[in-house]
Order: sequence, then structure tokens, then C-alpha cells
Amino acid sequence: MITLKNAWENRGEIIARLRNTNLSDKAFGMMIVAETEEDFKDILCNNYSFINRMHVLDSHYLKAWDFSNGIAMVRANRGVGLYGFIDRNNEFVVECAYRFIGRIEWGFYRCIDEKSRLYGFLNENGEEVIPCQYLSATSMDETAKVQKQNGEYVWIDQEGNETNYRRIFKYKDGIAKVLGINGLYGFINLLKDEIVPCKYSRAYGFREGRASVVNEDGLYGFINLQGKEDIPCEYYDAGQYNEGMAYVCNYGELYGFIDIEGKVKVPLKYKSVDVFNNGRCMVMNSESLWGIINKDGEEIAPHKYRSNKDSSGGIYPVQTTNFLWGFLNSDGDEIISCQYISTGDIEDGFVEVEDIKGDCYCLEIATGKLTQ
Repeated sequence: MITLKNAWENRGEIIARLRNTNLSDKAFGMMIVAETEEDFKDILCNNYSFINRMHVLDSHYLKAWDFSNGIAMVRANRGVGLYGFIDRNNEFVVECAYRFIGRIEWGFYRCIDEKSRLYGFLNENGEEVIPCQYLSATSMDETAKVQKQNGEYVWIDQEGNETNYRRIFKYKDGIAKVLGINGLYGFINLLKDEIVPCKYSRAYGFREGRASVVNEDGLYGFINLQGKEDIPCEYYDAGQYNEGMAYVCNYGELYGFIDIEGKVKVPLKYKSVDVFNNGRCMVMNSESLWGIINKDGEEIAPHKYRSNKDSSGGIYPVQTTNFLWGFLNSDGDEIISCQYISTGDIEDGFVEVEDIKGDCYCLEIATGKLTQ
């Protein structure tokens, strides 16, 4: 029998057996040119799950998986086929004593102990870090749902502690959004104190000291960094704050803007809006034409454009009703007249354009100069 220990001496036979298999060309090529015993064994280890199925190495296992973090999961070729882990020297790191071990997720293997038939979790080194003590368990991410031996279902975190949260999101400004076991969202601080109860059907991240939230009636509002809902949930839609302004939408599906205190600064009368950038914002009127306004809602560029693209450096690509593109500045002036049938994205003051003849150019917006 060819084993990992005598693989170097039998490399000719191993290569011959694998020549017509589905082993990757890269791995096969590396195996052929390997000059040292160490390199040859390393190639075998990195392809262990496939090679083992071909019975080139020890047939002590029904199945073996790829190596991860220096260990590979194996299933013994005896009895009921228990699971364990081996290292690259084919030595057991964890004896085959588990009835089941799942695939690794978030650094954890879900497992079932053979004797007790209870669930627990192993870490990426194969160590049983959460004891096998549960009647059932889901896979682990930030948390896992488990059934205690008294039949009660609870959620546990990655340290095995019971928790009130299904998921904890990334911290920002010392606050993290959480998904409660009730399926609703709230917020916690760095000490994991709950500053906002899990009562919102949706919640978004903080920006400029405010986070938009949605109550169980589907209405949007905002909370501050202290967790207070100081802008009530009364809007049909709302966006994040940008430059101290957030768009909101009423039941008539018309949009406007509120400031950081929740005061309406731009009346809710537009069919669609972008976000403020350098004190300007593209908005669509009731006739589905776009123009530019400032933070006081004053018109900077008239509503006469059928479409627009993302602005860059205070330059706004716009398209007229006759389907030609041009460019506005932040004062609403048409610095490049609408004469192109297509335009790309602005990069460092340059943009690719196509004229009505179908010729393509690189346009320098500041000067209007065209180059091919």
C-alpha cells in the first residue's frame, strides 16, 4: 500500500495512477517537476481529498477533505464512519470520535459527539470550544440557534454565551446595529448595552450622527447617537444624510429634503431626487424633467433635462429631450452644450463622448477640447 510516508519513494507509481484523472493540470505539473520529498508531499497534502478517493494513499478513510489551517477533516473507514482531523504528516490532531462534522463557517465546525449524540462547535484548529451539550444547533455565523436539553431554544454567540441577538453588525461611531431574536433591529454600544431596543423592522447605518429606521408600520424616521428617535417615523421613504440633508417621501410618493433637526428645507414636491453634493442636487419635477436646486430649494438650473448621470467635481452630465448630452456646472450654466449622443463617466475632468456622426472623442470639460 502506498502511504504518505513512502510517497516519495513511490512517486513514479503515484504519477502513473493520477495521469488520466481529473487532478488539475497545475497540481499534476507541479507533482512531476517536484525536486524534493518535502515539495512532493506538500502537493499531495494540498490535493489530499481527491487523491485519497483514488486510493493512492492510506485507505483508512472513507473520505478526506482539503486542508485548511494545516488540518484536514477525515472520515474513518471503519464502524459508522466517525469524523476527525489529521495534519500534513497524516497524524491525528483530533481522533475520529464525532458522528458528524459540518463544513467550516465563520471559523467554526458544527459537530455531533458520537457517545452523547449532542451538538457542539469546534474551532478552526479542531478544538471543541463550545461543548457538545445541545439537542440541535444551526451553523455558526455571529451566532447560532441551539436547543438546550430541556427543550428550550436559545441563541448563543461565538463564545458559547446566550445572547438576545441573532446578528451583530459592524461598529461605527461606537454603535452597532443588531438583529434581535424577535427578528427586529436595534442598536448597542461598545459595552454591548442596548441603547435602542430591537423594535424596528429595518435599520440603516449611522451617517452624520443620524440613522434611518423603519417601524413595524413601514414608516421611516431617524434616531440620533443616543438612540433617541428625534425625527418620528412618519415618512413613506427616507435616505441617509449627506451634507446635512436627507431626502424623505410622503404618501403621495413625492420627495423633498429635511435638515439634521428634521425640519423640511425642500418641500416634498419632486418625483425623484439625487443626494446633495457641494450644496447642489438634481431633482425631477412633476413633468419628469430634471433640474438643479440648492439647499434652500431654489432653482439653480431649469427643469428641462430628461436624464442625468452622477456628477463629478461640480460637473453634471445632462440629456435634453432631443436625447443629446451636455454638461452643467454647479451654477447651472451649460458649459458644454448638449450635442453628444452618448457620454461616459467623468474622470479627472475628462470624459469619453460620441458625436452625432458616431465619432468618439476624449473631451476635456474645462476647455471643451476634443482629442481622439
